[in-house]
Amino acid sequence: MSLQNGEMIGAPCEIQPGPFPHEQLVAVDAEDGPLVGFADPKDLHVIGGARGFIKGIALDVSKDPIAVWVFGSFFRTSGFMRVRRELLKRLGP
Repeated sequence: MSLQNGEMIGAPCEIQPGPFPHEQLVAVDAEDGPLVGFADPKDLHVIGGARGFIKGIALDVSKDPIAVWVFGSFFRTSGFMRVRRELLKRLGP
């Protein structure tokens, strides 16, 4: 998939209920292992069961894995991570 810097993407993740109704517990499939945190349900696209995509922005598409920033609040990062190109989904026009 050909992406451009600044493009809206979806990064694959596992989705579970969060402690509050306005958030979901997510584990994003990042290159260095799953990154766990919380996300607003409006930033998630469930594709089946507990799997889906979390909304993000492609930051550096010159290398693979791609540097992305995903919406949400994470325990080990502020949302910046690297995700393999083939796992990402284009979300916008």
